[in-house]
Amino acid sequence: MAAAEGRDREALARKLAFRRAEDRMAPLAFLEWAKGQGADDPFGTRADLAGQAVLQPFVGQDLAAGATIYRGPGRARGLLILFCSKAHRMGLPTPALLQRISAGDWDVLMLRDLAQSHFRHGCAGLADGFPALAVSLRDLARGYGRVVLMGASLGAAASVRMAIAMGGLPVVAFGARPALDIDRMYQDPAPGMAFDALCACLPAARRDISYVYGADFRPDRRAARMFQAVTGGRLLPVPRLAEHGVTGPLWRAGLLGAFLEAALGDDLAPAARAQRMGDILARVVPE
Repeated sequence: MAAAEGRDREALARKLAFRRAEDRMAPLAFLEWAKGQGADDPFGTRADLAGQAVLQPFVGQDLAAGATIYRGPGRARGLLILFCSKAHRMGLPTPALLQRISAGDWDVLMLRDLAQSHFRHGCAGLADGFPALAVSLRDLARGYGRVVLMGASLGAAASVRMAIAMGGLPVVAFGARPALDIDRMYQDPAPGMAFDALCACLPAARRDISYVYGADFRPDRRAARMFQAVTGGRLLPVPRLAEHGVTGPLWRAGLLGAFLEAALGDDLAPAARAQRMGDILARVVPE
């Protein structure tokens, strides 16, 4: 009995170590780290990366407690800003996500809300409060030819608010939820803003918002429709998907790379780009 419990604890510790590594590491760094972990691959990330012909050469640098930027060896023309979920990732292992993004074209800024307040109190070490975070991100975005935002779950609504605050930047929100859900109000000990409405003052023609959600997951379907009524934008449901997470099923279906290429492309008008993303989502077969 004691020996079995010891083995279980060791297995859990190894699994947690993989989870921590997968939250933060770039592809090359993760695969090098994983070599020292025996044959373990609890989430399939090692096999995913090992099957790639070339690994994206991102190198991560912590800018603050809640912010990490991943850069390639050259000067990227674009900046992708990610607002992470409550789990401090984008719904899938970070190395797998970065592997689907061109390090030669994009720098990736990953923001984590350590207070789990939908970024209403900013981002730890980078900015105190949402308005201050907008100022910090404008400064970081200077010099890039294209800036795109994405958010998952807890970070999804914040990514939309930030895209509007920064003048109508393209944004993709996966599983957006209202920031003042009653459970969030009870969990958040610090006072936030008096209300958390999304600003409706930006002309609709300047908005490039895509709400991605599981078509058969009622809470996210309702939330996406509510957000669209306030902000405009486009609804991109994943047919037959009855779960909160979207990026994970995209990854497991082998479609994440194609989706990100469509979302980050600038060769199409917003409506045509959304159509391309929707066509890819329609190919996801829920497990």
